[in-house]
Amino acid sequence: MDNAMKRIKHRTANAELQNGAFTLIEMLVVIAVIAILATLIAGGALRAYEARKISRVDTEKHRLINAIEAYQHQMGSFPPDNGRLTKVSDPDRIYAATNQLFYELTGPTYDAKKVGYVSYDTSFISSINYFAAFNREGVANSIEPRKFYNPPPKAADYKSNYVDSAPDANVLIVPVDLVPNAINAWRYDSSSTNRHNTDSFDVWAVFKVGDKIVTNGNW
Repeated sequence: MDNAMKRIKHRTANAELQNGAFTLIEMLVVIAVIAILATLIAGGALRAYEARKISRVDTEKHRLINAIEAYQHQMGSFPPDNGRLTKVSDPDRIYAATNQLFYELTGPTYDAKKVGYVSYDTSFISSINYFAAFNREGVANSIEPRKFYNPPPKAADYKSNYVDSAPDANVLIVPVDLVPNAINAWRYDSSSTNRHNTDSFDVWAVFKVGDKIVTNGNW
C-alpha cells in the first residue's frame, strides 16, 4: 500500500511540474505576442504622426498657392521674389526662403514719416531693412493694399529676426521643423531661370519626416 501511495504521489508531482512548465511557456508566448503588437501599434502611430505632418504642410501649401494666384489675378503679376534669385545658380536656392510673401499677400501700408511699411499686425519694417532682407526696393502691394491671405496669418504662421541685417523682416513659416528650434520659411521663386514652373512660380517647403528630408512643392 505504501509503495502504491508513493507511486501516486510521484505521478501527481510530475503532473504538477508538467502543468507548471506548460503555463510558463504560455506566458512567454503571450509576452512575445504583446511585444509584437506593441511594436506594430507604435509603428502605426509613428506613421500616422508623420502623415499628419505632411497633411499640415499640404493644407498650408494650397492656402499659400490660392493666395498667390489671387494676387496674380488682381495685380496682373505674381508677387516678386527675392531679387537675388536671378543672380544665383545654387540648386537649393537659399534666397528663396527669404521672400516677401508675408508682406505682398497681406498688404502693408507705407508710412512716409517713418519711411517703411506697417503690416496688418502693426509690425513695422523700414525701407532700408526691407531692401537688406529681400533685395527689392519696396512692397508692390502697398499703394492700395489688398488682402490676399485670408484669414490673415496667425502669430504662429510667421516669424521675424530671420535676416541678421534686417531683424524685423517677417517671413511665412512652414508648420513643420527642418531643424529643431530654427525658423523654417516657405520657399518661393517667380523669376529665376531654374524654377520648375517656368510660366508661373514655385512654392515649396523643406522639412523633416522621420530621418528623411522631404521637399513638398507645387510641381
